[in-house]
Amino acid sequence: MAQATTIADAERRLVIETLIRCRGNRTHAAKLLGVSVRTIRNKISEYKKVGIYLPIYKDIVDAEKCTDAKLN
Repeated sequence: MAQATTIADAERRLVIETLIRCRGNRTHAAKLLGVSVRTIRNKISEYKKVGIYLPIYKDIVDAEKCTDAKLN
């Protein structure tokens, strides 16, 4: 039997997956989720307190530049 998921766990997973999908862009993620950017910032802050670190947009773009450079 699958382990029960709390609402907080489901919310955290949705926020994280949306941020990944939006390549770390908080504004875009907030629009997709129907919440304010401040809410996204607050969630990210909460997650950091429990040891969950999310990439920021700059980190993702820099990583893609490195990958692109290696391919060329």
